[in-house]
Amino acid sequence: KDNAQYDDTIDVFWATGACLFVRSQTFWAVGGLDGLFFAHMEEIDLCWRLKNNGHRVVCIPDVSVYHVGGGTLPNNNPHKIFLNYRNNLLLLYKNLPSSSMLPTLFIRMVLDGLSAFVYLFSGRIPYFFSVLKAHYGFYRLLPHYRKQRKETCRKLSRQQHPEMLSGSIVVSFFIKKKHRFNYLEF
Repeated sequence: KDNAQYDDTIDVFWATGACLFVRSQTFWAVGGLDGLFFAHMEEIDLCWRLKNNGHRVVCIPDVSVYHVGGGTLPNNNPHKIFLNYRNNLLLLYKNLPSSSMLPTLFIRMVLDGLSAFVYLFSGRIPYFFSVLKAHYGFYRLLPHYRKQRKETCRKLSRQQHPEMLSGSIVVSFFIKKKHRFNYLEF
């Protein structure tokens, strides 16, 4: 429900690619969109790299954008599941500071495993295999991203991104039953 909570121009951690404007020179200076991501989370990766390079990502509520939404793949497509899981692992590996990368990836992999078994036991076998394929795809791409990761580790640390949620949104939402989030609480 809109209670005027979206009325202020604020810094955000990332903006959806459906309404993201970036100066061309800045876009190319940070490497543009990662073509290996294809259709899922590439704008989050771009925003994270922009922030790591000292740029701001800002939400401007005075602008209206109309977007049909998710037209590349339907929600019930197993390839969409594959891309979401694999790209999230790549996103974390590429951009997290060394101090939190391994613990975060470990927790993410445990949650992915639990999710895969939920798919399996609920009869959604193609989704189960999509999660497994996503993890295989992640490991297969690690050599490609190692050099990029070393470069990222020289950049700003996570503490310099106050808009980033610390903790787990999964724990907050499903266990603590918190369904509203405010960037000031991060």
